[in-house]
This record gives sequence, C-alpha cells and structure tokens, in this order.
Amino acid sequence: MAPIPITIVTGFLGSGKTTLILGLARQLRARNPGYRLALLKNEFGDVAVDSELAGSSAVAGVRELLGGCICCNLVGGLGAALEELAAGAAPDRVVVETSGSAFPATLALEVNRLARETGGRYALDGVVSVVDVENWAGYDDTSYTARIQARYTDLVVLNKWEAAGEDRYED
Repeated sequence: MAPIPITIVTGFLGSGKTTLILGLARQLRARNPGYRLALLKNEFGDVAVDSELAGSSAVAGVRELLGGCICCNLVGGLGAALEELAAGAAPDRVVVETSGSAFPATLALEVNRLARETGGRYALDGVVSVVDVENWAGYDDTSYTARIQARYTDLVVLNKWEAAGEDRYED
C-alpha cells in the first residue's frame, strides 16, 4: 500500500490558509471526483473556528486539534489524529493546517518519525507557507516565528496579492 502523503500548510492568522486549502480541494474534487482529501486543522484556542467551513463537501474528513500548538504541546496527538482520519476518511492525502504560530520543522520531524514507526504508512509531502502580501512588512520587520516558517518551507504561496499595490512587489 502506498503511503498517505502529508502536506503541512502554515502561515499567520488571516493569511488565507483555510481558503487556499478549500479552494484547492474543490479543484481536486472537480478534476477527480473520487479523490479523498482529509484536513487536520490546528487551532491554538479552544473553539473550533473553521469547523463549518472545513466541513466542505470537497473535504473527505476533518479532524481538529484544539487548545494548543500542534508543533509543541499537541505534537503527541498527531499520530492518533492521523490514524483517526486514515480509518474514517480513507484519504488519498492529508493536509495539516497549523495555527499561525507553529514551527513547521518540529511538525515535519514528527511526521517523519510517524512514517518510520508505522512502516511507511505516511510520507511527508512538503511544507507550504502562506504569506499575506497585503499585510507583510518584509524580512526586516519579521518576527522570529515568521523567519522560522520561511526557513523550513518547500513552497511559499503569496496570497492576497491582488489587493496589494505595485509598491508591495518591491518588498
């Protein structure tokens, strides 16, 4: 059996992570109606903010990890959450949407550890960072978390670019 690819999507609050994921999920479903994408969503708070939105018909299964950050105090729950999604949704891919403050390297290491422990049931497919171009102040004014997210990413998605003026492209 082929491993289930795990894609990690990170970015600050309001960068457009959920909107991007659900848009891509709809496109995948339109091109391949049998494709099953599962979403593992992490909210730092206790409230499931995007449950209704994430319950879109384009997503085969949703699991939320609430009340902390998936890269530190909730990292131990990742394996159980992936197993629950694998058993319930039988996904072709799992997208892990982190809270805005997550360090993707820790999470990537945990996915790789789980892949080894499960005999290759999972495979880290990549880390995607979503940047809100309209509100981004550039590297000189970037927090430590943003620098870490940028350093440990495979793909950067520049989101909300259409609302930004031409001067934003210079940054």
